[in-house]
Amino acid sequence: GNVFCSGAKDAVTAELIENCIHPELRGSAWLEASASDIFAKDRVKQFACLVENRFTGEKQTVAFRPIEPSDKEAIKAMHLRHSPETIFKRFMGMTPELSEEMASYFASVNHDKNSEAVGAFLANGDLVGVARYYLQENNGSEAEFAIVVEDAWQRCGLGKKLLCLLAHLALQCGITIFVDDRLASNREITKLNASLGFKNIYNEVSGNAVSEKWQIPAALNESEPETDRL
Repeated sequence: GNVFCSGAKDAVTAELIENCIHPELRGSAWLEASASDIFAKDRVKQFACLVENRFTGEKQTVAFRPIEPSDKEAIKAMHLRHSPETIFKRFMGMTPELSEEMASYFASVNHDKNSEAVGAFLANGDLVGVARYYLQENNGSEAEFAIVVEDAWQRCGLGKKLLCLLAHLALQCGITIFVDDRLASNREITKLNASLGFKNIYNEVSGNAVSEKWQIPAALNESEPETDRL
């Protein structure tokens, strides 16, 4: 069945999700969870997929689910495992350690139009990636978004899956534009957005920082990827 709960209107998005699955798990990889694990307001169910550690080559199952307040320690631990480069790209500066206040903030999500966060978790409970958005106060159709993946699990398609889910949830809430501020040297996020069909509608450069707006396609669509490295 469709991994999403809302029916036919999500058929195109579900097809895209299916195309993102590792071939070894295709067909049954996106595992529906019990009703108690469904995202807020029955928007999307928990599921899992197989990804490969780029340092060790080890394949592990990663489960995707909403970020909850109880994930605060996992958020702090993931941050400590980030390389300085990953931290610098995510925060546009060096933040070696998350404060209790920052970790609590990142773990407190409404799971509605105001804020959403999707986490990727290994079987041992380690958080290895997060995608989140926060509604822009001046425009109900725009949300600032951010995504970070732990170094060992980068370049294996994990970020693309997280962003695909986040975009799906945003569209369900009437959010059609993602806004991001990034370092000019951080071109990976631009490539990631483009890979999902996002259209760049605004771009402003200020020194070494770039502010961008991306139109989320109403019907996410993508052909079968040529390789597993999405």
